[in-house]
Amino acid sequence: MSILIAAALLSACMEGFPPPRSGGLRSMARVAVTPFSDREGLGRLYADETLRGLWALGFDPVSRESLDASLRRLGFTEGETMGPQDLASLREATRAEAVLFASVDCGRRGAGGRVSFSLQSTADGSTLLSSSFVPSRCGSAGDVPEVAARVLAGLRRLSPAPEAP
Repeated sequence: MSILIAAALLSACMEGFPPPRSGGLRSMARVAVTPFSDREGLGRLYADETLRGLWALGFDPVSRESLDASLRRLGFTEGETMGPQDLASLREATRAEAVLFASVDCGRRGAGGRVSFSLQSTADGSTLLSSSFVPSRCGSAGDVPEVAARVLAGLRRLSPAPEAP
C-alpha cells in the first residue's frame, strides 16, 4: 500500500523542484540509496521506501544487502562523507552509477522539518541533483511514504526512468 501512496504523492509533488545542475538519469539505471541521516532512527525506512519507489519507476537500484556489504568491505560507516575516489570504489563494488544521500531534520517535535538530498555520480563525484523541501509532517514511521515520494519526485524530474532492455 505504501507504494500506491508514494505513486500518488509523486504525481502531486512534481512541481517546486529546481532543474538539475548537470547530467541526468537517462543512463543511470543503477542507483544506490544510503540510509537517510536523521535523529529519529528512521533512516533505513526512508531509504527502503525510496528503493521500492525506484523499482516501481523501472530503475535497478542496488539492494540494501549489497550496499551494506560493499560499504563494510570498503570500511565505511553510516553517515561518513564519500569523496570521488570513494564513490569510484563503490561503483566498482556495486556497479552503481549514482548514489543518493539524504538527511531528514524534523526540528522540534516534528515541526519545522527539512529534507535535503543529493544525487552524486560515481563516475566523477559530480552532483547531479541537490534539493530540499519541507515535508508536511516529519518524525514518525507514518511520514516515511511522503518523504520518499517527494525525494522520488525530485529524482524523476531529472529525466524519465530508463527504458527496459
